Amino acid sequence: MALWVDKGQYPPTYGCQSSPEPKTVKMKAEVTSIKMLNARGPGNWNLVFALYTGDFAQSIRKQTETVAIDSNELWPTDKLPSPIVACVSPITSQDVGGSRTTFLTVQG
Repeated sequence: MALWVDKGQYPPTYGCQSSPEPKTVKMKAEVTSIKMLNARGPGNWNLVFALYTGDFAQSIRKQTETVAIDSNELWPTDKLPSPIVACVSPITSQDVGGSRTTFLTVQG
């Protein structure tokens, strides 16, 4: 799903300065550690870190540079994706009485 997020669609602090929606929630997500499991041998990998709403109306993604890593190794901390900061509108005009689900994922 993270690959569906357009990496250039929104600036890093999308919606935080002036949101068209009356209520927004400021979210900050940060990856602090990742362990590579079942890599099937050494290889070159990169990560995609994404925050998106279920309807993809709001989305942000960060992608790392390629790293050589093997199974059971920790991803180098200086190569982890940078934090994501976004102001997400939890309710839209189409969601009468409902809410918008926000997802956070890391894929490699």
